Amino acid sequence: MKKLVLGLGVLTSSLFGCYSNYDCNYGESCVKAPYETDGVCMKKVDEFGMETYDSSDDDSYDNENNRCDFDMDCPIGFECDEHYKVCVKRR
Repeated sequence: MKKLVLGLGVLTSSLFGCYSNYDCNYGESCVKAPYETDGVCMKKVDEFGMETYDSSDDDSYDNENNRCDFDMDCPIGFECDEHYKVCVKRR
């Protein structure tokens, strides 16, 4: 199963609070930490770091299906964010 990979991209412009995907810009998803009601908008990228622009009707990002626990759960060049439990680009 291919995991959806998220990238923080430019922290100053793409990282802000959200409650659903409708609070985020096009190409971003609202990513919530497990058991949290609010999250941050993150740019969606593939395993090579290229932005993806697939539209989603989901109200918020489903961390359960794309969750990581360790850096080795992520593609090369990505790390597992300790708080949000998703793969993000290494800084």
